[in-house]
Formats: sequence, C-alpha cells, structure tokens
Amino acid sequence: MSAESKYGFQETVRRVKNYIEKIGIRIFCVIDHAGSADNVGLKLESTVLFIFGNPKAGTLLMQDSRLMGLKLPLKLLIYEDKNKTMLSYFKVSEFEKFNLKEMDILKNIESLYSDIVKEIS
Repeated sequence: MSAESKYGFQETVRRVKNYIEKIGIRIFCVIDHAGSADNVGLKLESTVLFIFGNPKAGTLLMQDSRLMGLKLPLKLLIYEDKNKTMLSYFKVSEFEKFNLKEMDILKNIESLYSDIVKEIS
C-alpha cells in the first residue's frame, strides 16, 4: 500500500517518527538506505525504512504463527520518487494467510497504518 505525503521528505520522516513515538509504539530501528548507498559510492534518492512495533502484540501473533516473524516488526518505507514523497507498507490482508486467531491485533495494525497516513496527507 502506498500513499503520497503532502510534505517534503524530511518533514514526512519527522512527522512519522513523532507520531509513532507519541502513541507509545517502539521504534526499533530507522534505516537510511540512501545514506548507506552513498557510503559505498552509489546514488539512491532519499529512502528511509522505519521498523517499529509493540512486542506484546507481535508476540501474540507469532504464537499463532511463527512465520509472522517474517512480517514483524512492522515496516514503513518513506522515499522520494519524481519530486513526490511516498510512504509504503504491507497491507494487513497479507498477514491473514497465516491463519491468526488474534484478529483484533490485525485490526489495530490496520488502524495504525491508516492513522500514520492521515498524519502525512
């Protein structure tokens, strides 16, 4: 799923970071893909990956299906594309193939992604 931000790249990154922290979700890592490319002499438009989540919720999902460890923690990619700032993430419907019992958690994840998109659009 992708959405266009009405803000520039840096402002979008700032807003997403602030929103995730404000609601008490843990940010495990922020990966600067463009910076890493630059470090090896390659060029990549601004691209940042947020890796975040709630271990209490994620653990319950992985207890249902250990393969959820491939999808968790949650990931959100912010990148510049042709003078637009975009935000992309996996649709929660992709998680449903794991036959999870904790459907309320999936609804919460869907709401979280939706709220983040509202924050930048």
